[in-house]
Amino acid sequence: MASKFTEIYDGWKHLLFPEERMEKLAQIRFEMCEPCPYNIAGVCRACSCPIQSKIRSSYSKCPLGKWGEVDVNS
Repeated sequence: MASKFTEIYDGWKHLLFPEERMEKLAQIRFEMCEPCPYNIAGVCRACSCPIQSKIRSSYSKCPLGKWGEVDVNS
């Protein structure tokens, strides 16, 4: 399990240096996060992470289990 710092750093790295696969994954994750009641002003209140970095982190998982196993190839 990665530390919260590692998750956020990885997410910001992918935000600054986008990769096609990660951007597809981020879009799928964001579609699940956007209507979530824990999304308050772009911060996940379930874990206190900024959503824009969390959805782009290879190490992150939704603390509520909403992401499951997302397939970016579908």
